[in-house]
Amino acid sequence: MAGALQLFKSAHKLAVICFNDDAALGVLAAARAAGREKDMVIVGQGADRQVRAEIRRPHSRIIGSTAFRPEAYGEKLVELALKLLRGEPLPPTTYIDHTFVDAETVDLVYPE
Repeated sequence: MAGALQLFKSAHKLAVICFNDDAALGVLAAARAAGREKDMVIVGQGADRQVRAEIRRPHSRIIGSTAFRPEAYGEKLVELALKLLRGEPLPPTTYIDHTFVDAETVDLVYPE
């Protein structure tokens, strides 16, 4: 990211979508080091604790993260196991609802 910020010095409206929250924090660190934090918005994936703390900061440039909520996986697995034990048909796929967490929803999804 540091190289990209150097390459695009004249760009002042940058949106960075990261493959995970560690990358989002790395982008933020690079932007801060370059004095370019206000030039960008950043989105992560995972809604990890550090990113949730950053989202809670006023005017954070990490504007959100997708929460995969692995804590909800067990409930779905038990539901599937019970159906299997009862001999009921299982769906071909099972999905966990993901939630986009931002400054307005972070405390609702993750009250800490």
